[in-house]
Order: sequence, then C-alpha cells, then structure tokens
Amino acid sequence: MNVNTPLWLVHVLMFVSIFFIAAQYPMIAAIAHSLDPMVMTLLRFVFAVAILAPYIAVVHRPHFPIRSELFEYFLISLTLSAFFIGAFASLRFTSALNTGALHTTVPGMSALCAIFLIHQRPRRGQVLALVVGMFGALWVIFRGELHRFLSLDANVGDAIFFAGCCCLALYVPLIQKYYRGQGMVVLLFWVLCMCTSVMFLLCIPVLGKVNWSNIDATVWLNLACIGFFPTVVSNVIIQSGAVRIGAARAVSYMYLTPSMVLFIDWSIGKGLPSVRTGIGVFIVMAAIAVLQRED
Repeated sequence: MNVNTPLWLVHVLMFVSIFFIAAQYPMIAAIAHSLDPMVMTLLRFVFAVAILAPYIAVVHRPHFPIRSELFEYFLISLTLSAFFIGAFASLRFTSALNTGALHTTVPGMSALCAIFLIHQRPRRGQVLALVVGMFGALWVIFRGELHRFLSLDANVGDAIFFAGCCCLALYVPLIQKYYRGQGMVVLLFWVLCMCTSVMFLLCIPVLGKVNWSNIDATVWLNLACIGFFPTVVSNVIIQSGAVRIGAARAVSYMYLTPSMVLFIDWSIGKGLPSVRTGIGVFIVMAAIAVLQRED
C-alpha cells in the first residue's frame, strides 16, 4: 500500500486486517491453556520475525538502524509490548467483558494522541463519529442489554488494562511520526524485533519451566498463523493505512472487531446474533462510513 493505492482498496484492506485480528481470538482460545500467556506472546513475535526476516533480507536488504532509528523503533515496540503485558496482568483481576468495553476507548484516544504528536486534528464530524462508533461497539459487546453494562464493577484490573489501552493508542500516531519512507514492512520488522527482545527479557524467569517437548503440533501451527496474519499482515495494513488516510480513520476500524468476532462465530456454526445486537453492528458501520468520508 502506498500513496498511489486507490482509496477503495485501502478500505477493503482495512476490513481484511480487522478480520485477521478478530480471527486470532478463536485460535488463542484453542491454545490458551497450553502455554504461559507471556511465553505465548513471545513466540507470537518470534514467529513474526522469523517469517519476515528472509523477505526483508532478500527484497529490501535494509541497513542496520542507526541509534536514533533504534530508539524510535523501541518506543513504538513499547506500546505493543505494554498493551499485551497489561492485558495478561489485568485478566487476573477483571473479566473479558470489562476489557472488551475498555478497548473501545483506543480509537478515540489514538485520535487525541495524533493531535499532540503529529498535529493531526480530526473534524467535528469525525469526533462525533468516533463517539458514536464507541457506543455501537459497546452495544455489540453488551448485546444491547443495559443491565450488563450497569453491572460492571471497576477494579484494579480495569485500571491496568486501561493503562495498556493508553499505550496502544500511541501506536498508530508514533508510526506516522517516525515513518521515514523506509517501507512499512521494514519498519514493522524492526519494531517486532524490539518487541521480541522486550518480551524475551520478561520471559526469562519462566522459559526454563516450559516443557517444550509436550507442546502439540496444533499449538505451533496456531502460533505460526497468529504470528503471520494478525501480527504481520494486519500491522502492515494498519500502519500503511494510517499514513494514507490518517490515524483517526485507520484506528476507527478497531470498532469492527466485536462485530467481526460475531461474524466468525456465525461462520463456524455458533448461530446468528440477535436483532438487538445487529443494531449495534449497524451503528458501528454508519460511524465508520462517516469517518471515512472525504474532505
């Protein structure tokens, strides 16, 4: 994806990226009890780097980053690492429902960060659409049932996860700020190398406790798919999309994640969502359509 990519194709690719992100959740659920979550995240990054390395070496032949570039890649990698660490730490104290609700704050916070980092101010209509999109995503998460939303109890886990969401909100604006035309795949490769280094240091105490010989082949296959599709392909699309259409428009597609999960559940035979839930899907689609409208 570059400046000459037709806008219609950019938006189609953004849908594809969200589909891959949503599809990872059933795969993670299938292997969740096979490995320590931190080790699983480390292996996710290791697979992504291993998949990208030959392509980078043959096609791009990039130079080793200078000190300032390494620092920029390190800053970007911290946003992803902090989010995953916060997610795993928070789920010891809170529920998946709470984290799903808090995750809807990321697009709005990302647009706010873009104002300060890259001076990219969303229009009033885009701000309103971001708020409506968040409402629609929450509607889908809570199935349109107000009592489920009102029954949520804030706790320390929610505070931890919200801190992780704040870090993730910086990801796309930092990509835009530090993009130097080196190619999105090259940028992502070095960011993932930094993520792998950070996660490896954090996993040192538990790596020796892993019984590697007992890990099933299905686990390795799922991790390889997670490492390639949502980690590599989706990130390249989102990073390229952010440069092409702006941070607010790019991250607004995250509102589609709950709806896409419902679609995947339906495709594997778990049934259609209720009409009430479908209203939330419609609200999200309408909000994204407004956000993508050209000036």
